[in-house]
Amino acid sequence: MNSTNAGLAAVRFAATLLCFSHAFAQSPQASPDLILRHGHIFTGDPAKPWVEAVSIQGEKILATGSDALIEPTAGKRTQVIDLHGRMAMPGINDAHDHTGSATYGVEAATKHPPQENPSIAELAEAVRTAAAQAAPGEWIHGSIGRTVITNPKLTRMAIDDAGGDHPVILQSYVGHGAILNTLGLAKIGVDDATPDPPGGHYDHDSDGHLTGLLEEYAADAIWMRLADEAGIPAAVQQFQGYAGRRLADGVTTVQVMATNQRLSHLEMTFVQADTPLRLRIMRFPIPAEDSLNGDHTGAGEEILMPRIRVAGIKWVLDGTPGDQQLAFMTKDYPGRPGWRGRPNFTVDFIDAQLRNALLGKDQLMLHIVGDAMTDEVMDEMEKLALAERWRPLRVRFEHGNGFTTPERMARAHRLGIVIAQPRPGRPFRALVDAGVPLAYGSDGGMGPFFMLGIMTQPGNPQAITRLEALSILTRGSAFAEFQEGEKGVLAPGMLADIAVLSQDAMTAAPQDLAKTKSVLTLVGGRIASGTAADLR
Repeated sequence: MNSTNAGLAAVRFAATLLCFSHAFAQSPQASPDLILRHGHIFTGDPAKPWVEAVSIQGEKILATGSDALIEPTAGKRTQVIDLHGRMAMPGINDAHDHTGSATYGVEAATKHPPQENPSIAELAEAVRTAAAQAAPGEWIHGSIGRTVITNPKLTRMAIDDAGGDHPVILQSYVGHGAILNTLGLAKIGVDDATPDPPGGHYDHDSDGHLTGLLEEYAADAIWMRLADEAGIPAAVQQFQGYAGRRLADGVTTVQVMATNQRLSHLEMTFVQADTPLRLRIMRFPIPAEDSLNGDHTGAGEEILMPRIRVAGIKWVLDGTPGDQQLAFMTKDYPGRPGWRGRPNFTVDFIDAQLRNALLGKDQLMLHIVGDAMTDEVMDEMEKLALAERWRPLRVRFEHGNGFTTPERMARAHRLGIVIAQPRPGRPFRALVDAGVPLAYGSDGGMGPFFMLGIMTQPGNPQAITRLEALSILTRGSAFAEFQEGEKGVLAPGMLADIAVLSQDAMTAAPQDLAKTKSVLTLVGGRIASGTAADLR
């Protein structure tokens, strides 16, 4: 057993002992440990959607109701927190986020926000500045905006001089492509004759020479190597900062999509960081690192700590439409005759993953954006099994941009497909009315109350109600991870994950919704962010 695996095994064993000791140490109590009172509390429970007070015992909700009902149950040791009329709600469950990771090397930072597009000259200057600060041979990395990566003039040669004796990798903002300089390509062992890796693509010019552009899975293995070199301690520090920000948003659960770290390192990072966040880690095989001939049926759910588990497997089946236009579409992209994007994998590969999903070992999560990709996967699902077999499996389509017609929505409903991280501009009203389960996901930038505003925007015929949107932020995401019996609703026996808001999300002006934060966040009945004093 290597040192990483041995360390992880030791941490898991210690966590198991902690769970047993905690269970034996606790005894039933007649009175609650904590009461929240004088609130405007959205429970998410259809039978009792709004209450004034909640009582908590241990990690679970004990009771909900009026102040008059709950307050008399307080005992001598019960802590009572007055919400002073603030709105509270179930903790938000982010079903699709990338938590980031520490990256080895020096960042080439431009004056632009990461999502904007600097000029090639500005990029070169940023690389040159970073190179001057870097140790000999150290990697230079950075983000280059949404569309500049498609500029044909941005090639390895454009940044070779600026990078000097440093390998350089610049990633597109949405993460589906990167530009490397000549030294960077040599460093990773890629040359003109290197075949495309499974799921990825090395771009060549008309003479057959590498341009430096790497797409999809071709770049992922490189980021993984850089994260490995950064080490676990740096990743722990980075993640602790991330967790603090999410808890302040009212997020109590994050379902972790791909990060730059390999799974074993990611597990070590989360366990050592020991934050209050509940974490669900999805397996994300990198074909360049893990043979496609290997077993990707999944290992089922694995509990690392009481708040951290590994469950589900994710594949990126196509790209995105806005930057490199790689999402697989039924029609040509405007101005690009004959180009509809492309799938990352063959139909046979997709078929194999769907067959694995039918075994029921691991929930299948598929990044699918294009409408042609959407149709292809649903076609394969219907060929392999009846809808009755698919519905309990809750196959997830991450993003789900392709559900643009009533026919596609009806198929999704029949097959039990869950759409996670539906983006702004999606037909929310039509999807909800069609009975398609939706789950909120920030995808690295879209905060929960920003998305609440997007989903409920006045004047939009596809808007849904604020109560429907709050349900997507909570119960919808819990359903997407088979946890609707544990979280997403404030009802007796459910986890006491609660966000007390800075403003009432039911009455705040639409333009102000995105400013909403959590002034007090509870995870398992314990304060994880903010203090009771912040409520005054």
